Amino acid sequence: MATCPRCLRPIPPGYGVAACVYCGQPLMAPAAPGSVAWVAMPPGGYTPPPPRRRSRYLGPPAYAFPPRWGFPLITWRRPTSIVSVPPGPALRAKSLAGTAVPLLWLAAFISLLAAVAELWRYRLLLASRFDALPAGQLRLSDALVVTGGVVAALADSFRSGGYVPKDLLLEFVAGDRFALRREEPPE
Repeated sequence: MATCPRCLRPIPPGYGVAACVYCGQPLMAPAAPGSVAWVAMPPGGYTPPPPRRRSRYLGPPAYAFPPRWGFPLITWRRPTSIVSVPPGPALRAKSLAGTAVPLLWLAAFISLLAAVAELWRYRLLLASRFDALPAGQLRLSDALVVTGGVVAALADSFRSGGYVPKDLLLEFVAGDRFALRREEPPE
């Protein structure tokens, strides 16, 4: 009776398998007389590693007294050592202009795309005078025109949101420069 070289269990008779039925170790064919079959095995035979035991979760740590490490037990407050100077209306208008100009270009580009979609729809209208159009082209045209109109309106409202505060601030700066005062700058 043959034994498995890994688990050293006897191979049951009648099993014509090429691997041990217990551990799956490939079995060698019977060696020819005078030949040597080498089998690599760790010293002392194979022993599987013991299963790692996971410790059970005991919850968050509990302390007998508050730990001395960590953040102090105070609420957040504004730093008093650094005095911040609010920017003047001219600087605020300049920074708003820096964001309003890219919004203007974005609104112009999106409006141009919406106009191209409308031109394509008009070309489809002219082509439909003589023949029926494929449904896919009509659906795509409708989707582009509606989407272009909605996105152009949204981009225009974002553009207006960038320009109106800038215009109000510029009005305040001009009034301040030419001695036409308002009570306070717009927020």
